[in-house]
Amino acid sequence: MLSSTPTPLIPCSDLARACGVKNVFLKMENCQVTGSFKDRGMQTLCEDIKNKGGVGICCSSGGNAGLAAAWCCLQCGLEADVFVPSTTTDTIVTRLKSYGATVHVCGDEWKTADDAARLFCKENNRDYVSPFDDGRLWDGHASLVDELTHQMSQVPDVIAFSVGGGGLAAGIITGLNRSEWSPSIVLCETELAGSMNAALIAGEPVSIGPIKSIATSLGAPLVSKGAFELLQSYQGKVHSQLVSDAAAVEGCLYLANQQRVLVEPACGATLAGFRAWVSNMPVDGREDMTIVLIICGGSGISLDLLNKYRMAESG
Repeated sequence: MLSSTPTPLIPCSDLARACGVKNVFLKMENCQVTGSFKDRGMQTLCEDIKNKGGVGICCSSGGNAGLAAAWCCLQCGLEADVFVPSTTTDTIVTRLKSYGATVHVCGDEWKTADDAARLFCKENNRDYVSPFDDGRLWDGHASLVDELTHQMSQVPDVIAFSVGGGGLAAGIITGLNRSEWSPSIVLCETELAGSMNAALIAGEPVSIGPIKSIATSLGAPLVSKGAFELLQSYQGKVHSQLVSDAAAVEGCLYLANQQRVLVEPACGATLAGFRAWVSNMPVDGREDMTIVLIICGGSGISLDLLNKYRMAESG
């Protein structure tokens, strides 16, 4: 049986001081085997498919979900076909193949690759696996909150994290519901990939069209309906925070310089979003707060690429 890799929860006192709050903790999901929280849900999903007699899965991905799927299939003895857009880096494609996955490059955006994956499943009798829209994924991601309840001596006031298609959000809400915690949550997105923000404004998931953000891991033009409904029913307060691509890159640089970790702009958006959100609060309302930031990680990053992002956004 596969089991999630427990990840560290580390204090970040310099960020707490800079933001005028009592405590900031970083939940280091970048420490998962493939580099992101996606491992948690894919382990749960692949085990379920294996137990039901499945022989393989088909997944669409910009990188992280595909890597998690390929790795978990390797551990479970399942075949993996992963459909990616042409924007996926050679490094990710090489890693996917090293885990035994068959890689299909289709189109120049995730939606095109996802459509191709669905068609492949129909023609080859394979189990289609969404990178974010599946209750089994959410159950697996919820283990993140299970760990937090053992790692923390108090209920946090706020949990902040990035949102793409809504899988992490649904997993965290699932975990919070079964923990009986109800902290405020801050949903962080870049302005050019704000599909959850658009859904919250419209009152339902709406397509925001092609994603132009450098935070490609947030590149779902339409959030999961199920994830959106979970958020709508959540007992705690829900806040949405948009940030620029440049701010997301600054978040990556902060984590590289201060915490010595490399993360994708999708993860840098968490730090940037939290800082933007808390800066709008009255000082008297935040000085006793304890915050958890989910460092969701990401595998599509390198020092060279982060420097290119920095140069592009500063120009």
